[in-house]
Amino acid sequence: DLLNGILETTVMAVVVIDAHGKITYANRHAEPLLGITRLPDSGGYVLPELDLADLDGNALSPNDHPFQRIREMTGPVYDLRLALNRSGHDRRALSVNGAPLRDEGGAVTGAVLSFVDITEHEQAEQRTRTLLRELDHRVKNNLATVLAIASATAANTSDIAAFQTAFTGRLRAMARTHEALARTRWRAVELNHLVRTILEPFTTTQSDRVQISGDPVELPPRTAQPVALALHELATNAAKYGALSVVEGGVRVQWSIDDANVRLRWVEHDGPTVQEPTRNGFGTDLIRDMVAYELRGEVRLDFTRDGVVCEMTLPMTD
Repeated sequence: DLLNGILETTVMAVVVIDAHGKITYANRHAEPLLGITRLPDSGGYVLPELDLADLDGNALSPNDHPFQRIREMTGPVYDLRLALNRSGHDRRALSVNGAPLRDEGGAVTGAVLSFVDITEHEQAEQRTRTLLRELDHRVKNNLATVLAIASATAANTSDIAAFQTAFTGRLRAMARTHEALARTRWRAVELNHLVRTILEPFTTTQSDRVQISGDPVELPPRTAQPVALALHELATNAAKYGALSVVEGGVRVQWSIDDANVRLRWVEHDGPTVQEPTRNGFGTDLIRDMVAYELRGEVRLDFTRDGVVCEMTLPMTD
C-alpha cells in the first residue's frame, strides 16, 4: 500500500512490464501521458502503439524503443530523451528512465520504466539556443555596420573633429534604436516611437518644428536599424543645411501602410533653398543603400525649392 501510494502520487508516469513486454502495472499518470488504459474486467492494460522519435524528429527503429531496450540491457537507462507524437494531441518531450527487474538467479523478469514530461524544459532550452544564435548574428551584423560606417565616415570627412561628430552621431542613432528594441526584448519597435527617439536630439528646444503622424505599425529589428540610420542622416542634413538649420523651418514625417509595405515620407518646409549635391556624400549613400540593399525597399530623394523630400517604401516581409 505504501509503495502503491508513492507511485500514484508521483508526477511521472510509471510502467512495469514483464519479460514478454506485457504491462503488469501502470500508475494514474501513465494514462494521460502515454495513453495506457486498464481493462476493468481482466485487470490487464492496453498500450497503444507509441509514435516515438528522437528530439530531432527522427523515427525510432524497433530496437531503439525503450520497452525493447530495457529488456535487453543488463543495467539501468538514465534520461533517454525522446519525443512522443500523440494522436489528436500535441507533441511531448519525454525523459525515459528504467531498470531491469531480476529474479534471485539474476535472470531478467521484466523492467520498471518512468516517463517524465520535459516538454516545457526542452522548449525553454530551444528558446535559449535560438536567442544565443540570434544574439551572435546581431553582434556580428552590428560590428560589421560600425566598421562600415567608420570607414565611410573617415573617407568623407576632412579632419578629426568632423569625423568624431559624424561618427558619434551615427553610433548614437544605433544605440537609441537598440534601447528601443531592448524594451520589447527585440521583438519589434513602434515606428512612431522610433521616429520620435531618433529626432529628439534635433528638436530639444522647439519640438513643434517636427510633425509626426502615421498608422500604428511595428518594425521588426532588421528593419528598425536601417530606418533609424536613414532618419538620423536626414535629420543631420536638415540641421546642417536644411529646414532645421533656420528658426522658421520644420519637418513633416508621415507614413501609411499599403498592402505589405510601409510608405514613409520625410518633407522639409520653410527652410533655405537647397540644391542637389554634385556628388553623393556618405549620408546620402547611406539613406539610399540602407533601405535598398538591407531591406530591399525603395528610396526616392528629391532636393526641391522648399527643402528635401525623401520617400521610402519598406517591405514588411517579417
